[in-house]
Amino acid sequence: MTTASATRGERAAGAARAAARWFVAAGAALIAAAAAAAGWYGRAFDQVEPLPGVGNGEAVVARLRACAADEPFAFAVIGDVNNLDSRGLGCFRAALARATSDRDVRFVLLGGDLVGSPAAREYGFFLSQMRAAAVSVPVFIAPGNHDLGAPGNPGLPLFRRAFARDYTAFEYGNSLFLVLNNGIYLPDGEQRAWLDRELAARAPRARHVFAIAHRPIVDYLAVPARARLDPDEFPLLLEIFARHGVDFFFSGHAHGVRRYRAGGTTHLVLGGRSKEEPGEPPVAGAVVRVKGERVEEEYFAAAQPVFDWSIVEEKAGVDAGEWCVRHGRGLIVYGVLLAAAAWWGWRRPSPLSPVPSRLDM
Repeated sequence: MTTASATRGERAAGAARAAARWFVAAGAALIAAAAAAAGWYGRAFDQVEPLPGVGNGEAVVARLRACAADEPFAFAVIGDVNNLDSRGLGCFRAALARATSDRDVRFVLLGGDLVGSPAAREYGFFLSQMRAAAVSVPVFIAPGNHDLGAPGNPGLPLFRRAFARDYTAFEYGNSLFLVLNNGIYLPDGEQRAWLDRELAARAPRARHVFAIAHRPIVDYLAVPARARLDPDEFPLLLEIFARHGVDFFFSGHAHGVRRYRAGGTTHLVLGGRSKEEPGEPPVAGAVVRVKGERVEEEYFAAAQPVFDWSIVEEKAGVDAGEWCVRHGRGLIVYGVLLAAAAWWGWRRPSPLSPVPSRLDM
């Protein structure tokens, strides 16, 4: 090899090593910046602070607009938050906006599964999304299985911190409303006794009784969700509902939308998008209109899933670890490339020995 060729080879090798060092430095800086940004941004969700007008406490009930017993009104129901969205909470916020754009809607009932898992940061993220949605009417919430978690029900203190109570009752217009907790277990003895008292004390002017909980209480269809329903609770709540004349029961949990009658009660499952039957229409929720003795339901569609920047917020602030697990293969490849680049960029180059020519032999 001539001296000129050796020089060109050394220059090329030096340039390659410099590029490798630049790649390693940029990659390390990117990883450090992403980790720091995720940690800093995620801390914004660590505080689980109640929002005015969202929850099950007396302060939320007090925000209800006055309604005479003979005055028509409407309310909106969204049965399952998680089933609406897979890329952030854009579809859920769109459903809230659609529901509350109706001037007759006085409040919203949510059927739970607000978070992926019962962690303070996830509750904080959901509350931040509700704050951004700026809903103009009160919102009442029945806890879901994702909100409470199992075993040990670890999410219940978080739910109560965010929303005051996990079950409640209030009268509005000519109707009684019950928000129940059957998120991961049969309503306990204390809740069942409370439910009996509330229904027994029902005012004569309460012509209708509406109840909402996360899980359906009738095994209406043999779908994969069946394994997650507890049949022992069906006769118990059905008997209570039949004895006291509960007219409507709203729920989520089981994917898809169903309407059926059981035990004198109309059951309306608003489970969002169906995983078992993806061809079903994507129903987000319903507006229920009460006009004296008449009750009318009007369904509204879910927004089509599109990229929503809230997924960046969610993953950066809540689930960075889960994101790393899901993209573990790509991260391993990236790490191997960084390691190889580091080895190449900082290793001591071996001197290029010129190959002797025939004239030198």
